Amino acid sequence: MGDIVYIDVALTGENGVVECAVDKKLTVTVEGGQLLAFGSANPRTEESYTAGIHTSYYGRAQAIARGNQAGVIQITVSAKKALPSISHNYLLHWRQQHGT
Repeated sequence: MGDIVYIDVALTGENGVVECAVDKKLTVTVEGGQLLAFGSANPRTEESYTAGIHTSYYGRAQAIARGNQAGVIQITVSAKKALPSISHNYLLHWRQQHGT
């Protein structure tokens, strides 16, 4: 098993400030790894944390992914309207566990 990566997602305006009054249905995809969870801090949502689709809450969400092996894991977050697709690459270092 690879390392775990936590990705904070924030919907920001042109000025770089989080748009707290804007919530969007977001989709996350992972290449080179596995999505473990994707969600927001909304205490009243009925959305699944494992579906890869979740609505932001006060402009924020978080994805958790695990890399398959050492190397690069690519995580892409997108929305259908008014947001460009955002993609980040994360370099993961493979750690071999002793005795396994």
